[in-house]
Amino acid sequence: LTSVVTATDDLVFAKDADGRYLLMNAAGERLFGRPAASFVGRTDAELFDAALAAELRANDLEVMAAGVPRRYEESTVLD
Repeated sequence: LTSVVTATDDLVFAKDADGRYLLMNAAGERLFGRPAASFVGRTDAELFDAALAAELRANDLEVMAAGVPRRYEESTVLD
């Protein structure tokens, strides 16, 4: 799995149930213009404005409640 996440040009990230980022691949680094490590251990509330963070968290909670993958198109800008 690590090889796939590392090799893809698509953004891949993982969060725990509390919404903390566990990993972000190099595509995320290019997209956001900062090291992946700056995401790890942080939540959307720590990275994005309040309205966007609330939207992202609501999407995460919906996916966890449904127990099945969902597809979202999300636009983000770092604070």
